[in-house]
Amino acid sequence: MLRKTLILMSVLLLISTAGFAQKKLTLKQIKSNKAQIVKLQKEVKRLRLRLKKAKARQLKLDIKDKLSSDQAKIVKIKNILYPKFKPKKKVVSGILRHLPTAEAIPSLEAGPEESLSREVVAARRIGLNYDVGLHGGVFAGTGGFFAGVRVPLGLVVGPAVTALRLSAGFTQTMSGDRRYVPVSLDMIFNYPPGVFSGVENYLGGGLNYTARTTGGTGTVGGELFYGIQSEGFGGIVFGELGFAVLRSGIVPANSGLIVMVGFRESLGI
Repeated sequence: MLRKTLILMSVLLLISTAGFAQKKLTLKQIKSNKAQIVKLQKEVKRLRLRLKKAKARQLKLDIKDKLSSDQAKIVKIKNILYPKFKPKKKVVSGILRHLPTAEAIPSLEAGPEESLSREVVAARRIGLNYDVGLHGGVFAGTGGFFAGVRVPLGLVVGPAVTALRLSAGFTQTMSGDRRYVPVSLDMIFNYPPGVFSGVENYLGGGLNYTARTTGGTGTVGGELFYGIQSEGFGGIVFGELGFAVLRSGIVPANSGLIVMVGFRESLGI
């Protein structure tokens, strides 16, 4: 009798241990994950419609990056909800020539780079796809203009895709007594419509260096800005509002608002 009791207790212990070994989701977590899948699927459907209407090459690449990220998130959540779920790999030819339907989206296993063609991934890695443009207006309380190049990083942070912008320009104080030649390097986070506003928008910030100023060279300053953009004139028209600091190293720093408008065009393959 004692032996049978010990065997029964051992079996029950093994069953209970196996049950605890597999982490179970609460009802609240299950509902939350399913709601997230529905939200992501709606976002993917919206992005696919935007992709059909997009004309600018850079905008298309950004949308494709976001599509790939959302698809990967759906697969990740499904793997949490259904541990035995194994999505089928989907072969993608060309530059996302055939996008999946909304029903097929959860079955994608590829991450952001796997869903893009090898040509696009390689181009992004060596920086062949880039935008060049001009913007001007008020910068750190001075007036002037900048020319710059904007390179996509292919890095997705939440709903945003990232880019780097390197620009150089010429500005002068409103009184005209001091001139600057600043060089800026900014990190830019591009957000889809609906995150901050109903249009395409972005947040950016970085450092600037006064390569030349009246009386010598300057030192390091910085800037933070918010921008909106839209297709127009065969490229992208954009506007920015923010705050910047220009340092000459000779006189007190020039600081003030950023109010600028500009135009850029996508180049590269």
